[in-house]
Amino acid sequence: MQFAAPFGNEFWTCLVLQIGERERSVKQAIVALGALHESFKDEHLTLHLSPSQLEGTPQKPNWTLTNLATSSYTKALHELNENILPKTWDGLHISLLCCVLFTSFEWLRGSYAAAIIHLKSGLNILRQWTSMATSPNTPTAHIIRRHLAPMFVRLSIQARTFSQDVTPMPWLSTGLLGFTDNNGAQNKEQHLRAARIDLDAVCGEVYLQPSNLTLISTNFTLSPPTAYEFSLRLAKWCAEYDTHLLPIIPIPLNEEAPRPENINLTLWYTMLSVLQATSMTDDPMKLDEYTPQFTRVVQLAKMLVQPHTDTQDTPRFRVDMETVPMLYHVASKCRHPSLRREAIALLRSSANREGLWDGWAVARLAEEIMEMEEEGLDRVEMRGAEDVPAQQRVCKLEEVTDLQSRTMRVRFMRWEEEKYGEWRVLAW
Repeated sequence: MQFAAPFGNEFWTCLVLQIGERERSVKQAIVALGALHESFKDEHLTLHLSPSQLEGTPQKPNWTLTNLATSSYTKALHELNENILPKTWDGLHISLLCCVLFTSFEWLRGSYAAAIIHLKSGLNILRQWTSMATSPNTPTAHIIRRHLAPMFVRLSIQARTFSQDVTPMPWLSTGLLGFTDNNGAQNKEQHLRAARIDLDAVCGEVYLQPSNLTLISTNFTLSPPTAYEFSLRLAKWCAEYDTHLLPIIPIPLNEEAPRPENINLTLWYTMLSVLQATSMTDDPMKLDEYTPQFTRVVQLAKMLVQPHTDTQDTPRFRVDMETVPMLYHVASKCRHPSLRREAIALLRSSANREGLWDGWAVARLAEEIMEMEEEGLDRVEMRGAEDVPAQQRVCKLEEVTDLQSRTMRVRFMRWEEEKYGEWRVLAW
């Protein structure tokens, strides 16, 4: 199973499998997720390959894989309820790990409501644990601090992009979970991992405070004090970890290709910088100033996506966000005609699902936004971002996505309009 974005390999290939060897609930959850992933690959393979590509492709009975996934999922839930709940805090990491696996399962199945129940259960367990005077030196505490807490932060940030209904994390800024230990003794790999965890914490301080923001699908607007604090924290993060960011200048052909971890970190930092810089205005024309940053996002995403374009017949599922949300943001918010088209093409070129972010789904949504905004413009390919009038720009949307049927109901509101338009049905 390849569920990890660049920074998650240790979690999935070491922790999950090791605990699954001795804990039946975790083992059954792994089987469920693996079977569902195989079914997902088969389904998307037959949907998006041409007839000539399908010739000779083995057709597995998806219903068999789906039934195996469902039965194993049910067994995992039963095992967890039977063997974990009566125990003390000593088995806490098993419950938390199962919450991560169950959330991932429901995201892959396309069920946001069920996934958020498992995610909130894990967050509530963490809140109770952090309120207790537990020793930070126990094996369970080490697993929670090093592996599980950072994973819950990332899952919660992703869930926050779809809903306001996410349990806040007041322990993010307390240092209680001991995300990092910047005492100068870290080696390069530890410092790189600390960079990602600290950037997640910065992002979480904004995303996971209910009073701070609206959904990213509408306007990412912050109060002035929050935006200022966001700016300070990003600057502090950059001062500490800038050695891990890729230079803006092109990398010479004779140099070794950068590591995916550094590409991913630079991609996240670039996107967060744009969000922070535009966080106190809802003026859609303001985004035109950030075409260079949008260009960099596309370039970085391409570096992560292109190594997999020669294996398009193998759809990819990632639990973490990697490139899909960033490319969608460019495709929907950047009005430069060629750049947004390139972002849409990248979303479609790699059969990616990242959590609930489906590449094909958001490519279709971004394409609809683009067509609305460019309606009536001639020779679009020769124009710049500034040529899309403010009154034609989509500033808000409401959508209901059904990943299983591959359809989406959506309605839009343009700049300075007071009401949403009619509902539309999009399919991919």
